Amino acid sequence: SICRFPGYWLWSKVIHNLADIGYDPTNLVTLGYDWRLTPQFLEERDGYFTQLKFYTEFLRKKHGKKVALLTHSMGANYVMFFLRWVTENAG
Repeated sequence: SICRFPGYWLWSKVIHNLADIGYDPTNLVTLGYDWRLTPQFLEERDGYFTQLKFYTEFLRKKHGKKVALLTHSMGANYVMFFLRWVTENAG
């Protein structure tokens, strides 16, 4: 069921619209974060960017298609940090 996604209350409209064009729990992942933490501490404490890298690579390999990262509000800053982090630290 599509309601298994964390943060569903915030993303419900987006998820429903994505479902209308073919996305489902096999090709859509949500990854919430603790917005109170700095990006560095989020990675240190939760391995957040390591997880995001894993899911991005997994979906790319599983479906053989490009992966889109959708953000909201402060999430854009965290994704920008992630893109820099993955380039500098993870190869």
